[in-house]
Amino acid sequence: MNSISKKVYALTLSMAMSIALIQPAVQAAEAVKPTATVAETIASKATQTLQQLGYIDGTVESNTPITRAEAAVILQRVLKLDAPASLTGFADVSASDEAAPAIYALKQSGLIQGKAKGYAPDAPLTRAQMASLFTRAFELKDNGIQVVYSDMKQIPAVHVEDAVRIKQHFIIEGSAFNAKQSVTHGEFADALYLALGLDVKSEGLTPLEYFFKQPAQAGFQMSPDGKHLAYLEPWNNRMNIVVKENGQDKSVRVTSESERSIMGFGWATDNKLLYIKDAAGDENYHIYVTDIDGKNNKDLTPYPNTRASLIDPLEGVPDEILVAMNKRDPQIFDVYRININTGEATLAAENPGNITGWLTDHEGKIRVAVSSDGNVSSLMYRDSEDKPFEPLLTTKLGETFAPVMFTYDNKNIYAISNLDRDKSAIVEYSPSTKQVTKTIFENKDVDVNSFVPSKAKGKILAAVYETDKVNYEFFDAEFKKLMEDIKAKVPGKEISLSSISEEGQVLFISYSDKSMGTYYFYDSVTGKLDKLADAAPWIDEDKMSDMKPISYKSRDGLTIHGYLTLPKGVEASQLPLVVVPHGGPWARDSWGITLRSNSSLVEATLCCR
Repeated sequence: MNSISKKVYALTLSMAMSIALIQPAVQAAEAVKPTATVAETIASKATQTLQQLGYIDGTVESNTPITRAEAAVILQRVLKLDAPASLTGFADVSASDEAAPAIYALKQSGLIQGKAKGYAPDAPLTRAQMASLFTRAFELKDNGIQVVYSDMKQIPAVHVEDAVRIKQHFIIEGSAFNAKQSVTHGEFADALYLALGLDVKSEGLTPLEYFFKQPAQAGFQMSPDGKHLAYLEPWNNRMNIVVKENGQDKSVRVTSESERSIMGFGWATDNKLLYIKDAAGDENYHIYVTDIDGKNNKDLTPYPNTRASLIDPLEGVPDEILVAMNKRDPQIFDVYRININTGEATLAAENPGNITGWLTDHEGKIRVAVSSDGNVSSLMYRDSEDKPFEPLLTTKLGETFAPVMFTYDNKNIYAISNLDRDKSAIVEYSPSTKQVTKTIFENKDVDVNSFVPSKAKGKILAAVYETDKVNYEFFDAEFKKLMEDIKAKVPGKEISLSSISEEGQVLFISYSDKSMGTYYFYDSVTGKLDKLADAAPWIDEDKMSDMKPISYKSRDGLTIHGYLTLPKGVEASQLPLVVVPHGGPWARDSWGITLRSNSSLVEATLCCR
């Protein structure tokens, strides 16, 4: 069975430019703030817990500023630091001072770095100073979670990294850091409670940061000849591309990005990879090529203030790719044919200004374009590249006709369409007659959103649609058996295929509502299954809650579908409810592990999506 269409690589790289799967952002978690009642409950619990542990005495009002000396005393208790024999070093902290043992214990441990002329023990502790104290005391490392403060430029340079760390680990929240603001006793207690992990240790819960960490390994892809695997792995807390021979443990890191993670990648040939990245977050994504040993790394789109996206990797032309770039006009994306060895770019199609998408046939010829004015879209077609585009059909707002690929004889077009029907279906469309010649598959309840093509068999192997979970409608007995065999190997999991080689080697990921995914390599000839990697091995599936599909009738009789997650170990009665409406209006939620749906994060709370 041949590998799944190489056009999948183009889709992977293009999607990566708009969807950052491996770049978690703290700000995403800030969309919903706790109410005053919840915040007060957390603060009260933090103070009570720290008092019970003997870290604080609770005699000071929580809203009064905490001094640098008081903070030192508390941290010495927490860290169980011994005071040095000699209590000297700061001109304003004498050996007789009550806080001297704690201050000098912290100094001896390298946690404070006050100058010899003074420690300023009676000065209020600032948020910047607390950030540095906590980062050193609790060895907070860069976990790759992106942090941006609105007042980043106002944070003293010596405290910037620590300000980032303390938010990466969910010890503080807020869009502004307020570096010079005094910390109150209550705020210090809250931060200490979270830094110690007492919010999860006392309940056996999963730390919040576990859901935002970069994957251990992700995005496995098999080379066209099946001899190599490429994947993403953290290096210097940024996701970089790693390559290894299939079946071998030794790997080679082929990129060394330390500023921004690689946003997406795919195989260009058996020995070359394409990948996408921008510069310092400017979102002007460029397409690069590299050999599988990391040599000959080249920017194929080295133009200033230009964004590039892959249109077609041109499977039949191994040295060339088709790329859309706004090189000529910032508002318009033309199509260029680029040689991946030399970097030479030739204009392949000039955009008149209203083209929003292009489609090639199986010979790499640009024969379909989609134009739009923002409301009305038109499907444009030509028989060959030396002829002008002619309109085939027009859709209005709310209508969908999305051309996906040509049939393997390059005569008709496979498309996802809801024209003349309530739900989107897979159809075959004839440009010559301007008619749908065949409805390949439709579902009465949901949209059909994808399909699995096979170049070797010249047909569609299965249609893909999503009800409570992803489903397949099979049109090929061999492919159906392959999917059944794979699912039997990973019981209780859903699977998503990455690629299939001509020799029957299958690369896939299994996932569930309790797992972020496990990558496998399966030999369909021998039946051997090899585990490659867990995306998030730190997630304990036994602690995760079930995400159960539900449905109910609305007042007007419409059936509403959703997912319900109940907390583990708690009676499902009289529980608080968090309702998470999906975006849209055409978006939907999907079954699988998520931060918001997993109630192991929220004590005695149920979540409905």
